[in-house]
Amino acid sequence: MEGIPHQPHDKFFKTAFSHPQVAKEHINTFLPRAICNEIDWESFEMEESSYISPAHKGFAADLVWRVNARNITLKIAFLFEHKSQPDEEVYLQLGQYKQEIYRASRANKEVYLPIVIPVVVYQGKAKWEHGPFIELFGKNVPTHYHPFIGLFDYIRTDTNKQSEDELERTHSLYALAVFGTMRRTLQEAHAIADFVAFLQRVAFLHDNQLDKQLAEDIAVYLFFHVEIDSTLFEQTINDLFTPPIQKKYMSLLEQYSRSGRAEGEAIGEARGEARGEARGEVRGLSLATKIIKLYLKGKTTTDIAMALACDISIVITTINEYDAAD
Repeated sequence: MEGIPHQPHDKFFKTAFSHPQVAKEHINTFLPRAICNEIDWESFEMEESSYISPAHKGFAADLVWRVNARNITLKIAFLFEHKSQPDEEVYLQLGQYKQEIYRASRANKEVYLPIVIPVVVYQGKAKWEHGPFIELFGKNVPTHYHPFIGLFDYIRTDTNKQSEDELERTHSLYALAVFGTMRRTLQEAHAIADFVAFLQRVAFLHDNQLDKQLAEDIAVYLFFHVEIDSTLFEQTINDLFTPPIQKKYMSLLEQYSRSGRAEGEAIGEARGEARGEARGEVRGLSLATKIIKLYLKGKTTTDIAMALACDISIVITTINEYDAAD
């Protein structure tokens, strides 16, 4: 695990956009209406194949949804890509993915190639200017060169720029839940009232319309990515959500706390403290939470152990349990 770049938000992105309703709503909300009106939603399905090349392995979280057009012989592939920071090479990466999709279509003996529409979801703090592909070749490239360049574009949505009130007014409830979640992980500190209000929205969607598994994923993801008191967060979950999600949430936290609790028990026993086990459980949960938060910020196991003054084996065990549970 040492030295391996960690992409803390890619897992949630892929989890969220693997839900058909999330992907469908994103397409309906942000893509041109002419395209959306031609989609045969009954044919909408996710591809299992990955188009991550060796050069980009570990740095991308691509997701491809395929669909047919209505009334015309046309296949469309929506390539969802997540970015946590501005990427000036995004056109080259997307172009490479498009070529891989074309090759796969030919290998599958498909008569026609799909039209690939890249959809980039940007979850970053820095401002990212979206220039056209043609500018990679220079300023004011004469039009008679354009046919030899193979121009293409992509749809980009910025989690920081989407109005939650507007998404709610347009009934984009899945986009509201996912984008609101992503936005809050970028903030350094959270106003308690805002955070609770957002969780109330998620809880309402969980009980009424939102896919329950997605709502649970959102709650756990937020816990490990936002700077807010864990006790308050836990109380909010218990106040807002139904017993099933409370049970799953606490079960997951319990799993993450095992290694830390074991360390606390050992310390308590060594000191001859009668309450060592109880204290160790509290300390274990707190330690495990801190370990996971540092891990999701890209810290190495060595850095985490040094920062928290704990044994590196505890750090490794906690992280392995977190990855296994995902």
